[in-house]
Amino acid sequence: MTATWASGWVTGDVVTAAEFAKGVGSVVDSTLGVASASIDFTGLPTTYAHLLIEAYLRGDTAAGNVTAGIRFNNDSGANYNTQGLQANNTTVTGTGTLSGTSVFTQIAAASAPANAFSPLRIEIPHYAGSVNFKGLSGTSGWETTDTAAGQALNLFTGIWKSTAAINRVTLIVGAGNFAAGSRVTVYAMGA
Repeated sequence: MTATWASGWVTGDVVTAAEFAKGVGSVVDSTLGVASASIDFTGLPTTYAHLLIEAYLRGDTAAGNVTAGIRFNNDSGANYNTQGLQANNTTVTGTGTLSGTSVFTQIAAASAPANAFSPLRIEIPHYAGSVNFKGLSGTSGWETTDTAAGQALNLFTGIWKSTAAINRVTLIVGAGNFAAGSRVTVYAMGA
């Protein structure tokens, strides 16, 4: 049976591409049962207009926070630019990196308060295009201590210097692993 957004779906329904294009739908969702150095999604469909990544992440390295990066299509070369704006309590700083090996931000790590995971949201418009470089924008937040000075927000944007359609997304952590319980959902939308 084929259902619609309006009528809803039940197990076994097949959603057509035309119907799916009317809204946002999850194409993959994963929660780590054990710690892992990366979270990798392969075989992403390239038949939609945009990708949205929603994540709930924590690192297991002994620090208040740790770098988390995103790569596309298994490209670990120096093909990524990142620009970030970080607010920590009342201090705001900017960062920029050219020719990095991922677009990156920060997330909570093992020395952060217990159970403090970081929200991460990344938007990738026109991810399946095959003419121009791929751009993204995102936000993340983390808590290193349960004080005003321990709260942080990062707004970031990045470029993957490739014209290839994105069919693989890999999240990596700068030290240690992503902690068990970290969760990532990738949504596709538009036609």
